[in-house]
Amino acid sequence: MENLLQDRVSSHAEPSWGDRAVILVRWKTLVLGGIALSCALIVLLDATIPTPFEAEATIALPNTNTAEDVYDRLKSAALLSAGDPPPIREESQRKAPGFSIAAYKKLERSLRDDDLFTHAFGGRLNPREVALLTTRLDQHVRPLTSVGRNELYRLEKEDAITAVQLVVPAPSDAAAFERIGLFADLVRGVVIVNLTMDAMDQLRTQSAAERRRWEQERLQLGYTNRSLQQNVVLFERLVRDVPVSGASGREVVSVTEGGHRYLSPTLQLIGIRAAMAENEHRIRRFDDLVRLATIRLDFLKQLEGRIEREFKVKRVRLLDDPVALLRDEWRQFAEASPEGPQELASIGAELAGIAGQLESYRTAMHFVQKPGARLQSRRNKVVALAFLAIAFFLVLPFALEQWRRPRSPAAASA
Repeated sequence: MENLLQDRVSSHAEPSWGDRAVILVRWKTLVLGGIALSCALIVLLDATIPTPFEAEATIALPNTNTAEDVYDRLKSAALLSAGDPPPIREESQRKAPGFSIAAYKKLERSLRDDDLFTHAFGGRLNPREVALLTTRLDQHVRPLTSVGRNELYRLEKEDAITAVQLVVPAPSDAAAFERIGLFADLVRGVVIVNLTMDAMDQLRTQSAAERRRWEQERLQLGYTNRSLQQNVVLFERLVRDVPVSGASGREVVSVTEGGHRYLSPTLQLIGIRAAMAENEHRIRRFDDLVRLATIRLDFLKQLEGRIEREFKVKRVRLLDDPVALLRDEWRQFAEASPEGPQELASIGAELAGIAGQLESYRTAMHFVQKPGARLQSRRNKVVALAFLAIAFFLVLPFALEQWRRPRSPAAASA
């Protein structure tokens, strides 16, 4: 029977199931011994190697979608003072309450910095652990939404993220709680820094745009007043020529509001001067608004310089307390500024509102799920290794038979 099996193998014929069984029986000692030894070694390694821990926590993210835009209050106040209606957000422009998807993507990009984790964990993570966290960030930072679609790619533009689940490995139970606490502090810090930078960028952009608008309005009123001044000269000459305008005398016709009004040159001159006085008042108001916008832009430039210096010192884009830094920088700017107390008080109130909003954001980032630690289960890995060992030792006899068979007809006949 063995000769028949060798003939089939040598002739490259397809072995039957009986032939395969014969090969396994022939090599049963190797198969059973190898499987038993491998399983014993896997069990021994699983019992010997310390089981790693896994810490997990969930923190809430601030509700930035339904909150009023940082600059909306400033813009509304400026428009009202200029005589324009405040902006109204349409219903179609309102988003679901929560953390915006754009802000969350920015958070993810910030967290993919190895130096950020090294700085935040204070050397408690080795370079390999840091690299695993940053390269597999989606496994350690998971967004949670109120709509049930927790995969970021499945979220739509109007959806929002309400919380984020953090998962970090650790060698021990105590280290697990320490690491998850540091991880949560890192996420909070990055979120507040990003929101602070976004608020400053938005304030800078809007202030520059509004300053350009006020300057254009001021120039337009100046052109109008120069034209009205020419009318004043003409009507003063007319008043000298016709001091009194009666029913049978000379009349000046003005067409306004769809009808005819017959006004004397004296009355029209008074109206022109009143319009010029009103324009002068609006020009002074626009001057005040331009000056406020300029002060705001100068402060933001100084604040940006200090933030960049802080980043260079830490070598990461992270600040200890952005809100305190904002307040301290404004105090220094106000003390050195030559502007009047009224203008400084106005901008100080605006910045205090922004600082209060950032404080509320920071307070909102509390633990939804308290930090917890558990042993990482290695059951799947152990079972996978056992199946690989069984498969290897079941295939090994056929490989050995293939290797032992004659390599040429001459060798077979010999």
